[in-house]
Amino acid sequence: MFHVYVEGVTGKEPDAVRTLSEAMAVRYGLSAAEIYARLSRGRFRVKANVDQATAEEYARDLEAVGARVGIERARANGSSSY
Repeated sequence: MFHVYVEGVTGKEPDAVRTLSEAMAVRYGLSAAEIYARLSRGRFRVKANVDQATAEEYARDLEAVGARVGIERARANGSSSY
């Protein structure tokens, strides 16, 4: 099983975090303000305990809207490896 994290934005523009927040809000039906707050605090997990194919699909989708993404293998106790 794998966890998918948004680690930041790929854009260098001053409003890149806001742009990504809005794109993720539209795509996933979430609050842009909440996504912005999470991005501002740093890395956050967007999907947990999924198979590798699903994790890679999420990563591609998030990268397409400007997210810098990380995938980590979940450990047997449910947490991720760092």
